[in-house]
Amino acid sequence: RVLYYRRPVWMRIRNASLDRLLSKEQYREMSSAKALRLLSKHNIGCPPAPLRILPKKTGIRAIAMLSKTCEIDNGSNKRTKLLPPNKVMQSTFHALRYEHEKKPTLFGAGVL
Repeated sequence: RVLYYRRPVWMRIRNASLDRLLSKEQYREMSSAKALRLLSKHNIGCPPAPLRILPKKTGIRAIAMLSKTCEIDNGSNKRTKLLPPNKVMQSTFHALRYEHEKKPTLFGAGVL
């Protein structure tokens, strides 16, 4: 069943949800300038992923969309597109899967 909210109602739900996620310190808000600085200076491995919010009866569910590209506004009407996290991590996943096929006992209860 799909429900649609009017825009002002959804904005209140979204803002309250984001405030709740930020207060629990599960996520941190970051300016575009700081994100670009971190991404350019450090190889942090996985780029940021867009966040999707799904309402539930008891609150919300935050879902990081790992297959979507992330765009960061770097000022002067320019946007930087980053590869999706799934694409960045794909070679690492293939290497782990290869090692798991060779020696599955090393992985214990891990799921691949």
